[in-house]
Amino acid sequence: MRLHHTERLTESVTRLSAEFLARHPASQGLVTVTGTRLDQSGRSATIFITVYPATDEAPALAETRVLRSGLRDFLDTRLRGNSLTHVDFALDARLKN
Repeated sequence: MRLHHTERLTESVTRLSAEFLARHPASQGLVTVTGTRLDQSGRSATIFITVYPATDEAPALAETRVLRSGLRDFLDTRLRGNSLTHVDFALDARLKN
C-alpha cells in the first residue's frame, strides 16, 4: 500500500473506532482511542486504547474485545474501498509512565 493511502486509512480507522466506542461505552472506566496500527497489507488493524482509571484496564480491554466483530462491520460500512478482515484492541503502552 502507498504511504499516503496507509496514513489516511490509519487516521480513518482511529477516528471511526473512537466514534464506535463512544456509542458503546465501557461499563468500567473511560476508554479513549489513541491510535491504530495496520499490517502491511492493510487488512488487519490493532486499535490502541487507554483506560482511566488504570485499575480498570483489564475489564475495559475485555469489554472492547467483545465488540471487535461489531467494530469490523461498522468500519466496513464506513470505509470506502477498504475491508478489514481482522480488528483487535490493545492497551497503548506508549503513554505509560
